[in-house]
Amino acid sequence: MEFSTATKLRVPENRHTAVHAADSIKHRALARLYERRSAVDNLISALERYQHEQSRMNAARVSPGAAEMSS
Repeated sequence: MEFSTATKLRVPENRHTAVHAADSIKHRALARLYERRSAVDNLISALERYQHEQSRMNAARVSPGAAEMSS
């Protein structure tokens, strides 16, 4: 029994569609990963700025007390 031309063409189209869908899914997942990475980088930067500011404020509080004791 011989397949018609339409049947022969449908198989590669389905494969192409499946490959394209898989690529699309991978692309979206990769885009989400980059978005999350950016969000994590922003959070880390904010935490580092906060810690730096806190240590600077603590140093400012300690300095006048130390200066008063040495006077």
